[in-house]
Amino acid sequence: MVARESGWGGRLWQWALAILLSVTVACAGLLFLVPDWAHEVKHRGAKLLQLQDQVGESQVGFTVADRSEEVEPLRPAGYVFGQQAAPGDAVDGIYWNRESLRFLQEGKWDEALRAQKRALELQPELAEYWENLGVIYLNYSRTRDAEAAFRRALTIDRQHSAAAHNLGVALQLSGELDAAMEAYRLALDAPVWSEVSAYNLAFLYQQRGEAKAALAAYRLALEANPDYVDAWYNLGLLQAGIGDSAAALVAYRSALALAPDQADIWNNLGVEYLRDGNREQAVAAFREAVELQPGHPEALRNLQELEP
Repeated sequence: MVARESGWGGRLWQWALAILLSVTVACAGLLFLVPDWAHEVKHRGAKLLQLQDQVGESQVGFTVADRSEEVEPLRPAGYVFGQQAAPGDAVDGIYWNRESLRFLQEGKWDEALRAQKRALELQPELAEYWENLGVIYLNYSRTRDAEAAFRRALTIDRQHSAAAHNLGVALQLSGELDAAMEAYRLALDAPVWSEVSAYNLAFLYQQRGEAKAALAAYRLALEANPDYVDAWYNLGLLQAGIGDSAAALVAYRSALALAPDQADIWNNLGVEYLRDGNREQAVAAFREAVELQPGHPEALRNLQELEP
């Protein structure tokens, strides 16, 4: 199969992963092989999660604009921040941390950086403030500075799962994948963690061809959040790649139950139906993909081969 090449984070990540389906299936009384032309759409990429915690709390708040390229099918998550701190005096860290978060909401990154540094001058002992600083550095693509900030947060609070996760993001952006995986595992060791850490870890295992470890991590993500569409999607790709067609169909159907407007998933469902010998259902799935996205190249080519 030919996969569409996609980009993540300014094309830092380029994947060209091809899985050739060559199993024999029955259709209309004749035996045939799923041929080279059966075009599948590939992985949705790793997520950038940024949890900004109020002192003593840990909750997800608003989402700041995602800087990823929405080039299909990779959809990195945006930066997510926690509840703003309570108002304080201009001479304490809480005030400047709150100002930093306000500037972030408004997209004023320079002002946010200055305010966050001021908060740290006043209260350098708070892990959350170092976490915030790392987030801002990531938005400037200053990955080394971000890494240092996240490590400082972890020095203060080893169980700060967001800082560990974001350290993984910074390391992944720098191409240090072994260290990134270790950081995601550290995030998952914390008492409270995000399913996105499990997803990112699974994605890296999947890229390495470690199917068993990837399956376990995707399932962990889905246990934490059964409505995680991208996890179902990548799980389907993984299971298709190891030849478990029945499980792949379940994963794709689960993804479509949550996001029925996703043409890529309909296309891949069609490929899996074809692999399973269900030509009629495959055609229906490819048609659904084209109806949702008339110019969908893989689905169009698949239909042209099935209905010349």
